[in-house]
Amino acid sequence: MSMRNATPFVLRDFEKKRRDYAGVAEVATAVWPDYPTTVCGLKQDDARRNPELVHGRIVGERDGRIVAFAVYGQPEFSPRPGRFFFHAVVHPDHRRRGVGAALHDRVMAIVSAHRPTDVMASTHDDQTDTPGFLERRGFEVVLRRPVLRLDVRSFDKNCVRPGTLDKAITIAALSDLMTAVPDWKRRCWDLDWDIVRDIPLFETPTRPTFARFSRIFEEPDFAPESWFVARHGDAWVGMSILSIDPSTPGTYYTGVTGVRRGFRRKGIATALKLRGIDHVEAAGGHVIETDNEENNPMLDLNLALGFERGPTFLEFRKVL
Repeated sequence: MSMRNATPFVLRDFEKKRRDYAGVAEVATAVWPDYPTTVCGLKQDDARRNPELVHGRIVGERDGRIVAFAVYGQPEFSPRPGRFFFHAVVHPDHRRRGVGAALHDRVMAIVSAHRPTDVMASTHDDQTDTPGFLERRGFEVVLRRPVLRLDVRSFDKNCVRPGTLDKAITIAALSDLMTAVPDWKRRCWDLDWDIVRDIPLFETPTRPTFARFSRIFEEPDFAPESWFVARHGDAWVGMSILSIDPSTPGTYYTGVTGVRRGFRRKGIATALKLRGIDHVEAAGGHVIETDNEENNPMLDLNLALGFERGPTFLEFRKVL
């Protein structure tokens, strides 16, 4: 495949060697500098991947250097028959030269052998080339999730009115509950599902098995001291999970915050968020980042707490 006024580029399968991992990490970080990608992180992602699902990478090389890559496969979050995802990343210095289009065509040819029904893709709206690239190839936006950031160092608790929390509600770090509650893993699994299935998404996700869910407790970055659980007596009714990526020191990410039906609109989510902010501040962190679907009430709560909107995460779907 040749390009006018440019050295030809070559597409090939990704190989699980340090050179390829390093090349992919370099391209991803050039495109997403706020979310640095590391070789270690990529290898961890591969190690935790469900081997029963289709997954692969294609890299684009020029002069022996990786300048682009694509990831494809069946999504673990919603592994429905026929559903696939596609994600192409091209180094800013090598765009508008046909590399992305070639990656797209190669992936679609590979995926077609699995009788796909639809393909998902995603990007941020500040990646100005990508939305148009996807739309020209038949993808349509099905979900918008604004990214939100809170500067903990300038957070003023006095500006927040948390309301009166029921005295029967207590909040504890998961690290304090693990020895006191023998079935804490199963309680986390049940609570997580009750929360996740009510989060506004393109469609209801598929619930992971208990064994699959429990693998997160064995990950090297599992930090129970930053998981906060709200309890009403012995019942677990709410949860907020914070994590930190070693590649972005000082920045914490909220994976999920939610409350079970019947306990909402009682100030529990606000109390969980405030507990998380206290934890990040005490740990020396400076930023908390999260995202919410634009119609999710949690978006309003985060904005009320002082989170500021950044770019919007766009979820695309192409029906085949």
